[in-house]
Amino acid sequence: MTFDYLVTVITKMRHNITQPTRTSMKKAFLLLLPLMFFLSCSKENKELEDLTRQFIQHMNEGENRLAGQLGTASTKRFLAHRTASMIELGQSTTTNMKIEKIRCKAQENQAACRFCCDPNGNEFAVPYIKQNDKWLINIDIDDLIKESK
Repeated sequence: MTFDYLVTVITKMRHNITQPTRTSMKKAFLLLLPLMFFLSCSKENKELEDLTRQFIQHMNEGENRLAGQLGTASTKRFLAHRTASMIELGQSTTTNMKIEKIRCKAQENQAACRFCCDPNGNEFAVPYIKQNDKWLINIDIDDLIKESK
């Protein structure tokens, strides 16, 4: 066997293997594309669910400063105002929210996670905004003040 003959045989074998493999890989990629999209959405929802769980745990324990670290500047102002108001009224800064049935929906740079239940047994929503590829809780204190008037 000469070197040229071996090169020819290997080239033919490689060509025969490569063509079906490329087609198979294209088909496999097209089949996996929806799964990859689903998993990326699931990962994002899992991240939001985990942040919601952390936020509510901090709120339940009265750790409003730590809860604020998960949010925007407006969220921090809201929590500072809430803490000061509760102390002024002689009430506990802890909450008693259950963390059940978390459902998150994200659209581009905004999201909301709903869960059951606040201290009154009602469903509660935590709003999010994405800044610099990071989800932050976005409780807009100015909107809350407008709603209360």
